[in-house]
Amino acid sequence: MERDFQKLQKRFTAHLRAPDSARAPEQYHSRACEIYRDLVFNNLEGLIRRAFPVLHSIAAKETWHRAIRTFLTEHRCQSPLFRNIARDFLDFISAVPESFPFPFVRELAYYEWLELFLELSELEEDFRNPPPIDSGDTLRLSRLAVLHEYSYPVQLISADFIPETPAPTFLVAFRNSEDRVQFMELNASTYTLLLLLTEQGLSVGPALNMVAEEIKGDPSIIIPYGTQTLNGLLHNGVLFQT
Repeated sequence: MERDFQKLQKRFTAHLRAPDSARAPEQYHSRACEIYRDLVFNNLEGLIRRAFPVLHSIAAKETWHRAIRTFLTEHRCQSPLFRNIARDFLDFISAVPESFPFPFVRELAYYEWLELFLELSELEEDFRNPPPIDSGDTLRLSRLAVLHEYSYPVQLISADFIPETPAPTFLVAFRNSEDRVQFMELNASTYTLLLLLTEQGLSVGPALNMVAEEIKGDPSIIIPYGTQTLNGLLHNGVLFQT
């Protein structure tokens, strides 16, 4: 009896996911099936729309609904938690980017998901007033910060602006001491500097000298400017002294 009920449940849920290819069990009234189909699809669509508002705003309605239906039908979520559905939708887009007619869709989806990820992160930082940076200091990225290079200016994309050509963009996303998630655009030199500091483990002085050499700049100008920039990132909670 229990096994029969489980089979019935599987048939019913298969129908809810893909009503065009999986028939509803005969035991269920057609009107009841319709109500459940709409509930499942609309709840899922609303959750994903709130997680990816920009992508939703630039996609045609038919394209958006087709992508949600394909996600519901074909993707298998790895977590039972509702808050992780956005991560699964990001994985879906990464695997099937042709679901949307935008060359930047993977990057835009990642950018939007990142905000939700940082909002929900249970990691913590000890925000306090740090001393000014010294050339011998080593720095690390906040546990609540993500540094990323994009091929398109994802932070500018909207229904009024759809980039047609790539434009390298460097962003750091972070949650500050007030638990607000922010995005900060960096220039290429600052991005390189942060990689040298946080991934290669260089101290401030050598890292600044390497950047000055790379861009063929005057160290007497680059080093004070770079130090000022790092102090700003330190006070914003993007960087921490180790």
